[in-house]
Amino acid sequence: MILYGILIFGLLTTWFLIMVTYVGFRRGRIRLGLPKASARLFGGELTAFVALALMAAIYVAIGFIKSLSFALPYGLAYVIFLAVAYFLVRIKVRAFGPSVLDDELVERAQAGTLPDNAEARARSQHALVRIERVHGMQAAANDGQIPPAPLN
Repeated sequence: MILYGILIFGLLTTWFLIMVTYVGFRRGRIRLGLPKASARLFGGELTAFVALALMAAIYVAIGFIKSLSFALPYGLAYVIFLAVAYFLVRIKVRAFGPSVLDDELVERAQAGTLPDNAEARARSQHALVRIERVHGMQAAANDGQIPPAPLN
């Protein structure tokens, strides 16, 4: 039952994070003035919010199932540990590579189809700097012997 409780908590947490990321990605595209992404969830954000509500209800229900009730406090402690570790790494690293949205913004800026949006322009410029930094690090790592790999 211990392994089953950990499995249930892990599955719920994984899908919870997927749904939150989906909603954030969709809203980020809208905020940047980009067209809707080609990958869509049936029912859109409504389906994601229904799934999030159902998962929250399952989290609560786990606390009332005697043989699984231990999974909630241990799982939450583990998620808190991972969140703290993430933010510590984020402070140390400071800059991750460009995201899918960043790549698209740079491509649109180079093609001249960037939305007339101040945030989109600023983010595309920032992404271009990060892309150039990544290419520079690749060239330094290869000691100039091998050309850097394209990011797309």
